[in-house]
Amino acid sequence: MSIAPEERFFGPFAVLHALDLPSSSASDLYEGFYAGFYDTFTRDEDWDVERYVQEARSAGGAVLELACGSGRIALPLARAGIEVHGIDLAPDMLKVLAKRAAAEPPEVGERIHSMVGDMTQLDLGRRFGLVVLGATSLCLLHTPAQRERLFASVAAHLADGGRFLFDMTITSPEQLRAQDDQLLTLPATSARFKRFTLLGRKWVPEDGLQLVNFYSEVVAADGATRRFLGSTAKAVLDAAAVVAELERAGLRLLAREPVLEPGDPTGDRIDLFTCAAARSR
Repeated sequence: MSIAPEERFFGPFAVLHALDLPSSSASDLYEGFYAGFYDTFTRDEDWDVERYVQEARSAGGAVLELACGSGRIALPLARAGIEVHGIDLAPDMLKVLAKRAAAEPPEVGERIHSMVGDMTQLDLGRRFGLVVLGATSLCLLHTPAQRERLFASVAAHLADGGRFLFDMTITSPEQLRAQDDQLLTLPATSARFKRFTLLGRKWVPEDGLQLVNFYSEVVAADGATRRFLGSTAKAVLDAAAVVAELERAGLRLLAREPVLEPGDPTGDRIDLFTCAAARSR
């Protein structure tokens, strides 16, 4: 399901978009200003990183990371001595990854190989002992057909005995409705500028999506203000349906476990799914 540009903003974010304020721009969450914002906002989240490092060491060899973004998982893997091949659809996210990798010791940066690509249409000509899709990025695929293409692509790139790990949000209509009522303020400051960001969410049940909107203002030292609107749409997924999709695509579920519990009543749980190719023992 695709969202028309004029429908991607809602509530106060739609008002701000319509105002077309000076020095303002709008983009996807993974483009332009918001690529750097996303990296800054998420880079310290490490609740899943050690698990991926352990799985990579157990698998041996190189790891394929899908939707690798700015390197929240790839960089710790590389620091642990693991070669990572990262795929992402957003060039601006990979630019942030390249900048971060360049700041690492040479032997770490050299272990990361990234490229722009569609994770539903991979043909890398090799197989991997571990394929990872973190950050609940499965939700960026809005239709069963897209997800089945992803799972088939993963199955084709798994070595014998290889494992595919992905996580997804486990939510409920009650939680989604509660999140609709939240307007969160995310403050951030530095010596160079002041910034604040508003975040809001809107559940669209008829489309099976949750829209997420951002509005950021950055005030430079000279008082100049730049304004940014960002948006993304996440599929609201049903775990049983996802398991059926991956089985149709040539994978089988080995284990499922909760790895992040909600910190408040409006939060979502995240479950980790471990899979293998149906041909694999």
